Amino acid sequence: MVAVTLLLLVVWQYAGYAVERWRASRDLAQVEALTLRLSAEGHLNRRPLDPRVVRWMDKGLEVLRQAKIHDPVEIGVPVAEGALYSLLDRPQAAIRAYERALLIEPRPEIFAHLGRTRLRLGDGEGARLDFRRAVLLDHNLAKEFRPYLNRSEAED
Repeated sequence: MVAVTLLLLVVWQYAGYAVERWRASRDLAQVEALTLRLSAEGHLNRRPLDPRVVRWMDKGLEVLRQAKIHDPVEIGVPVAEGALYSLLDRPQAAIRAYERALLIEPRPEIFAHLGRTRLRLGDGEGARLDFRRAVLLDHNLAKEFRPYLNRSEAED
């Protein structure tokens, strides 16, 4: 009887966790769809951004905050936050989001995003370090970041 009770508790716990992860995935997909739609319609290329677009993107950030509560280790959430903050020209917030993503999993594309954001802020040395880390994780990126790397770092 005790074993059955424990089994039911474990199943219940897992089911709750699965539902939370599903909610986070749903929220992330919703924000990605919004961003793709805005991009396809050309809204993200216009500067300054239309105030309606800014409101939609801010709403997307709120959805991502909820997704983070549902699944704090879903790496797509801070990456999407970083992208939205970058599009909204909020580079400091984008850097914080990308750094949170790196705490979950250090991926080369996140270091690349982080480096590009630092470069926009004029932090060439910080960008170079991020690009170097990206290349260390994926040497195929060396060609893209060659101008920012030492000769030994950029060799194929």
